[in-house]
Amino acid sequence: MLPLAALARLRGRTYRAIGAALLYPDDRRLPSLVELAREMRRDRVLAASFAFYLPWWRCLDALAKADAEPGSLRSAYVRTFLVEPIGGPCVPQESAYVDGGKGMGEVIGELEREYALSGLTMAGTGEPADHIAVELDFMAFLCGEEAAAWGSDEREAERCLGRERAFLIAHPARWLPAFAERLGRAPRAGIYRIVGEAAHAFVQHDRDLLGLLATASPGTP
Repeated sequence: MLPLAALARLRGRTYRAIGAALLYPDDRRLPSLVELAREMRRDRVLAASFAFYLPWWRCLDALAKADAEPGSLRSAYVRTFLVEPIGGPCVPQESAYVDGGKGMGEVIGELEREYALSGLTMAGTGEPADHIAVELDFMAFLCGEEAAAWGSDEREAERCLGRERAFLIAHPARWLPAFAERLGRAPRAGIYRIVGEAAHAFVQHDRDLLGLLATASPGTP
């Protein structure tokens, strides 16, 4: 296995890339997304041993070429997430999938409180707190905190692992499978079907990995 700090950085970049791919690809975001995908293809050797590798590599390959036809990509985003699929659009927000009596306001309030514990706010993000990109970007943030702690404060790194695992189980891993399934059924999702497959594979793998790391680290909740 990779050193834990390097593993946390790789996981964080993966979360950040998937989240960025599920935002509207405007003129500001698209070049950054393509550059990130091309950069992450250089992590091929690091990621090749993981079970999520094949769908993730297909996703990176598609994203690295996403600037070839930006108009088509934007049309696919609108069709998939806003207007077209049978049964309604593939809404990329947790509150559209969770049950248990929670309404949108309760889900968003819970997430905003979680972000605030890390000193983060939703000001200027342009997306609600339960948007898949926001939740995955928060996971990337937590991975960054973990990576920074290894080598200097092992107890803090283990605490970060515990927060990652708790947040992943309570939020993305809880509803992303249903979201990815809807993407898979969307008739003209194109690249977003590939992104959904990779997101599902990675989140499920990371949930299992964090469980193993929690078992191996007695100080992790």
